[in-house]
Parts: sequence; structure tokens; C-alpha cells
Amino acid sequence: MGVFIDDKLTWKNHVDEISKRISSGIGALKRLRPFVSLDTAKKIYDSLIQKHSDHCRTVWGGINNQLTEKLQKLANRAARVITKSSYEVSSSPLLDALGWEKLISNRQKHKAIMVFKSLHNLTPVYLHNMFCNFNTHYG
Repeated sequence: MGVFIDDKLTWKNHVDEISKRISSGIGALKRLRPFVSLDTAKKIYDSLIQKHSDHCRTVWGGINNQLTEKLQKLANRAARVITKSSYEVSSSPLLDALGWEKLISNRQKHKAIMVFKSLHNLTPVYLHNMFCNFNTHYG
């Protein structure tokens, strides 16, 4: 799996690489979809496709809007394949029906979880030491 880093830390190479893998997985899922149930299609997505966008997302999660949109379009495409919907159908109701968050919200949530765990000594020491509790006297 790995993380692909370029010399300017734009994450373009990484997103391009995982986009290829995700797109290939969606293509395979599309060929299988007529023969499997909705539940099986979701399990295939979870096990073969989603792992690529989830891997190390707290590291590369600060990608620009263009790269974020590229990955979101792939997730939307996967939702359409899984639900057997046409490309004219809005993706938002499909994502909701599948219980999926938009990718940007998902990455933000996982960053917040990492910070929480770091502050509460639930991560390796090097991460815990990067954060400190700050108390204010407001309110």
C-alpha cells in the first residue's frame, strides 16, 4: 500500500496512485455487481476499495480541493455502482443511503480522533509529546 510523497508535498502522486487502484477496484465491482447482493457489494467495496482512501489519511489528509474532489468523485462513482444507480442521480442521497460520509468530513473526523488519542496518552509517546493541554479561564 504505501504513501507516495513528492518533493513539494502536494500529495498529487499519492492521490494519482490510489485513484488508479480505486478506479480499478470500482471497475471490477461494476463487472461483479449484477451477480451479487447489495450487502455483498458493500463488503467488496469495504475490503478491496475503501482501504486505499483510508490508508494513512491523517498524514495526507490536508490535500488541496482539486485532489479532494478527484477522490470524492471516485467514491460517488462507487456509490452509484453499488446502488445500481445511473450517473444522472445525485450522489448525496446515495452516500446517505449507504451510510457513507463525504471524504473530507471523514478525514477531519479521523484527525480529531488522532488528536484526542494523543492528548489522552492513547498513542505512541512521540505523538503524545507533540500536543499539550491548554486550559483557558473563559466562561
